[in-house]
Amino acid sequence: MTRPGEDLDRLLLNTAAQQLEAVRPPIDRADPQRTVSTRSRMLCAGLACLAQACYRGLGGHDADTERALGQAAALLSLLTKIDDQVIDSLAFHGGPLPTAGLSPRALRARGEALDAKTRAYLAPTLASLRHAQVRASDPRDQARCALAARLGQSLRALSRDTPERLDRLLDTIALGWEVQVRAVRLLTLDPARAELPAIEAVTADISGAWLLMITMVGTLPADAARPLAFAEERAFYRWGRAIQTADALADLDKDTADGLVASLPGVHLAALEPALWRRAFANPDALEDRRALYGGLAEAGLDRALTPDREARGAMARELEQLGRVPEWLEWIHAFLSWRWIAKGRALGLRDPGGQPFGAALSQRLGCGPSTLVQRWLESAEASSAVAPTASLEVPCSGR
Repeated sequence: MTRPGEDLDRLLLNTAAQQLEAVRPPIDRADPQRTVSTRSRMLCAGLACLAQACYRGLGGHDADTERALGQAAALLSLLTKIDDQVIDSLAFHGGPLPTAGLSPRALRARGEALDAKTRAYLAPTLASLRHAQVRASDPRDQARCALAARLGQSLRALSRDTPERLDRLLDTIALGWEVQVRAVRLLTLDPARAELPAIEAVTADISGAWLLMITMVGTLPADAARPLAFAEERAFYRWGRAIQTADALADLDKDTADGLVASLPGVHLAALEPALWRRAFANPDALEDRRALYGGLAEAGLDRALTPDREARGAMARELEQLGRVPEWLEWIHAFLSWRWIAKGRALGLRDPGGQPFGAALSQRLGCGPSTLVQRWLESAEASSAVAPTASLEVPCSGR
């Protein structure tokens, strides 16, 4: 069984270390409570590799420019993550239980109110980024808006000779912000009341828009031959569905505790076992309820059914073959998140149906073993106490 590019492990960690060193002070000011963990900061910053790979794939060759766009991409990744930590929290959105018993009209009103609240929270960051200057009326927003304004200035400098490319990127970023508004509303529904097509669409959009906007930073310099083609942009949303689903599988316990219970795996599981998410939501520290949640998904084969096979992923990669190593990075991210799901299940002491090691069937569908970086997390999970698996594996790198 092959492993996804081992050199990508080293490149991501090196890139993350370099980018975080450069942006740590403003990140610390914007996230003084460190709601984004050190591991998550590393992986978010490491996604600058997408922008740098795109730049090189499109003919970019200036080392100073590559470093500058890498820093801008890291800032964009981290800025969105910092905002997400607030809007995804149970304290912000209230979770699914308040919707129980609501009429369709009341449910719509609740959704509209939550949309307005989320949009209002995100608006100062987006305005500061667009205008490249702080646009915050609330002093509590100053630090994150300063981070957004710094990012806006960097994007303007990179696109000095290509303003039309910056406009296209800013439109994509605005779309990504609106996706997050929709995601908070949809993912906090009672899974039994969620409409599967809407959940399918938002699943693709969350990671699709996020990874696309980070990659598009690499198109801004004039020596990048062209902007992304529309067909290439659409391909990111196909990858987004696969990557966001893998992330939702791996973070099933954490998302459930946070009230984000209507993820794509969550909706499918609730259709089969409607009581599992309620027990895990009500008792987030109960080991047996977490085991039942992960075990229920695996027993139903949902992890395999929701994971594209090698042929499908190969077709998705070919859609982006003119962008250098970008498709390799997307495959790496997908494999990394998929192996996090497997590591979580093994840390909980679960096995596949038939007694095989947990995730054995899924690993065959993936067609690859864990890379060295993922193997370290896997071994850490196997060696750690199964009582708190989330702490040992909390390394999300999706859009949520």
